Amino acid sequence: MILAYIAMWAHKNGWLVINCPNGYNMNHHKYVEYRLCYNGLILTPTIAHQWLEAFREANLSLLKDIKVNMKLYGKCDIGGKHDDEYDPVPDRYDPVRRVNFLEVDKLAPEPDPDEEAEDRNLRMSVHLPKPDTLNDIALIGLSNEELSTSAIAEILEQIYDLDIPILACTDCFNWFYRPSGYLCHRYYNDRGILHATQVCSEGLLPATLPSVGSSWTWTATESSEE
Repeated sequence: MILAYIAMWAHKNGWLVINCPNGYNMNHHKYVEYRLCYNGLILTPTIAHQWLEAFREANLSLLKDIKVNMKLYGKCDIGGKHDDEYDPVPDRYDPVRRVNFLEVDKLAPEPDPDEEAEDRNLRMSVHLPKPDTLNDIALIGLSNEELSTSAIAEILEQIYDLDIPILACTDCFNWFYRPSGYLCHRYYNDRGILHATQVCSEGLLPATLPSVGSSWTWTATESSEE
C-alpha cells in the first residue's frame, strides 16, 4: 500500500511515474507467449504491451507534452537493446561446466533465418521515423505488440535525458534478479529456468529504476519473500 500512496502523491503533483505493480507477475506469467530474440534475450511482447498501456494511461498528459529528442531516438531494437550497449547475453566461459555459455545453442534447432532477419530490422524508428512527442511512440508500440518493447526502450531513453520530477517504483523488486518462470534450453542443467534479467521487457525496468537521469528522481521499491 505504501507504494500505491507514493505513486498517487507523485501523479497528483505532476511527476512522471514509472511504475511496476508486481515484479513477480511480470516474469512468472503462466499463460504468456515468449520466444528467443536474435540478440539472445527472450521476447515477451504481451507483457510489454500491457505495461506500456498502463504507463501511457497513467502519464498521458505528460507524454503528450514531452517532445522527442531526435538525437537520442531510433537506437533501440525489437528487444530494447541500445545500439551502443554491450552484448546482452555474452558467450562467457563457465568454469563449473567447462564450456562457453552459448555452446548449447549448437544442440538447439536452427533459428529461422527469415524470422531472425525480421527481428534485426524491426524497431520503433522503422515504423515511426519522426515522432513529435513521447505519446506518439507509445501509440505505435500499442498498435503493434511486437514493437512494444522497443517503444518502452525508446521512451525510457528519452526520460533519461529529462530534467523533470520522476518517480520510479516497483513492488516485488527482487524478483527481477531471480530465475523467471520461463523455460529455456540454455538452462536445462539449472532446472531449465531462464533468469529474469534476460527477459526483454522485464530486463528494461530494473535497469531503469536506479538510473533515470533527472535530478529530481526518487526511487521506491519493495521486496517480496514469495
